[in-house]
Amino acid sequence: MGALIHALVGCVLLFFPDPIVDPLGVPAPDPAIYANLAGAALLGLALALARASQRPEEHRTVIEATMVANVLAAAVLAVWLIALNTDATTTGKAVLGVVAACLAVLGALQAVGLRRSEEP
Repeated sequence: MGALIHALVGCVLLFFPDPIVDPLGVPAPDPAIYANLAGAALLGLALALARASQRPEEHRTVIEATMVANVLAAAVLAVWLIALNTDATTTGKAVLGVVAACLAVLGALQAVGLRRSEEP
């Protein structure tokens, strides 16, 4: 599930379809190359996470790294939405808030999964 979400967000950022910026109310990336690079990185992370989920006991480090990335991304979005001046509309802030919440939940689920895998 986490790999699929990372892949979907990665595709959106990599190919960042301009027609969805206005309806979602999110700020347009300026310059767009940073969004494209983030999308490429997310697609690579999605592949690593998909493979790691097949044998989590052997790929614990990948899952831990993804968990940290999810929590940090959620924190960055939360700080950005709460404390920084944004160009996002009310709808955009809601969309980005939902994305931040989903990332935080994914990170928490990964932490729970890692903790359960440690138990005998």
